[in-house]
Amino acid sequence: MWVIVLMPLLFVVMGMLGGDEMTTFGFAGSAVGVCGMFASMLPMIVASNEEMSGNSSMNGIIPATRLNQVLARYAFMIVVDILAALEAMVCLVLLLHFDEPPVTSLIGIGLSVLSAALFVGSLLMPLFYRFPATQAIGWGFGLLGLLCLVGFGLYRFVPQSAFLASKTSSLFTTHMGLILGIVAIVAVLICLCSFLISNRIYANKEL
Repeated sequence: MWVIVLMPLLFVVMGMLGGDEMTTFGFAGSAVGVCGMFASMLPMIVASNEEMSGNSSMNGIIPATRLNQVLARYAFMIVVDILAALEAMVCLVLLLHFDEPPVTSLIGIGLSVLSAALFVGSLLMPLFYRFPATQAIGWGFGLLGLLCLVGFGLYRFVPQSAFLASKTSSLFTTHMGLILGIVAIVAVLICLCSFLISNRIYANKEL
């Protein structure tokens, strides 16, 4: 796990040594992507480690209610997502120091990473309460693959025009803060729904 945590910093070092501006921007994108990917895959990592180590057999013995166990896992996921967003912002500051990225842009990147990680993690988490870890991982990758196909299908088959592209670009440029705020609120609501589903599944599960 520490390898994944430190990997964005490796991209930062490589970007600093690259010298070329385009290369630096490429490593900056890679660092941000790895931060988001690690946080998104957290449910898979935690559940797999718990099952492989045999700690899952202790869930019905430890002096904590099932609700508290679910709350603890979601709280841990949210904390890691926040730390991943902060790490992405730090990586950008270190790599793009020559461009002096504005605070608003950094906050936007941080909110984007946090929202994406929270969204994906919330989709995956109930699977690990419903299925064993190996099956949940398979269902998780299948779900993520389906989302990618839907996104590609919308991009590929929805009619596009220069006027629509111009209006969309203008909307994102003018109201970026509002859009990111709405996305973050939606991600939080999805996380809340995911928690309720996980708690219901876990409450009725035999340990």
